[in-house]
Amino acid sequence: MSIREHVLTENQDPRNSPWLAISRTTRDAVGSVGFSRSAKDGGTLLVGYSIYPEFEGRGYATEATKALISWALSLLGTRVIQATIPPWHISSLRVAEKLGMRQVGTGHDVDIGEVLVFERRPQGPGY
Repeated sequence: MSIREHVLTENQDPRNSPWLAISRTTRDAVGSVGFSRSAKDGGTLLVGYSIYPEFEGRGYATEATKALISWALSLLGTRVIQATIPPWHISSLRVAEKLGMRQVGTGHDVDIGEVLVFERRPQGPGY
């Protein structure tokens, strides 16, 4: 069953699921992008992105994550998108910058250690 079918049949929130990133030209699976809901705030989505090593450096993370963030921010109830990125992960930091995310603080991940917290909020009237 595809993720889309699973979301539709199980009535799950698609903002709390992974999405496969696919190359427009070759139709190869190149990585994944996804959200999880913040335990602290239901209007905050945590975004993560990962591109398979053989496809890195081609803009896939930026393009796929940009599309998913734009979609999520258009949905009622989404107030902020956050990403936590290790300070040494330069390529992920570049992706966050290209997505218009701004660093708003730091945090701690039990597996990674210190992480930088980035945010993106909806733009336009009322925000």
